[in-house]
Amino acid sequence: MKHPAKNSRDVENDFKALFDIGMKMEINKPEILRDIHKNARHFGITFYDAVYVILALKEGCKLITADKKLKRKVNMVELL
Repeated sequence: MKHPAKNSRDVENDFKALFDIGMKMEINKPEILRDIHKNARHFGITFYDAVYVILALKEGCKLITADKKLKRKVNMVELL
């Protein structure tokens, strides 16, 4: 979901379509998906990496990674 032409509304509509067809997702709240997309774009990271960043924030826990590039880009959670 790091497509440069996609904006937040496009991504929200994409996820709504997945929910509408009954796709089961562990992250099933549109507001969390919106936060993930927003932060992926803000920090210039993949949607996949942003999932872990946002979940760490929401759970109030540290994110442990060996990804030095991610560590440099994201300053909103403690990366070890």
